[in-house]
Amino acid sequence: ANVYDKKAFNFYSKKQFLEAIESWRKAIEIIPNEDSYYLNIAQAYYQLGKMDKALNNLRKIEKLGIKENKGKFEFITASVLYQLKQFELACQYAKKSSKLGNTQGVKLKEILSCF
Repeated sequence: ANVYDKKAFNFYSKKQFLEAIESWRKAIEIIPNEDSYYLNIAQAYYQLGKMDKALNNLRKIEKLGIKENKGKFEFITASVLYQLKQFELACQYAKKSSKLGNTQGVKLKEILSCF
């Protein structure tokens, strides 16, 4: 799984998002309960402008019950929901991310004017 993860990050850094997604999917076949693979796939879909697919991958994390409480999941979810114009829900996730100490979540909460 680590080999696929490294390949995926290499593809991602070159903005080859579809190839990155494919590599992370192969990593998931080996370690299906690793939330970072799903988060990374969601971020890649976000970069491609495919918010529905990003959100579907985020929902898989919740469905599998593998979410770590570091705020990254909430930050990415807030970002995707904002792009989908679900502003109130985006603020809820940005607040959760901020409370979990995610610095990006704190910034997003401010950008979205969530109080």
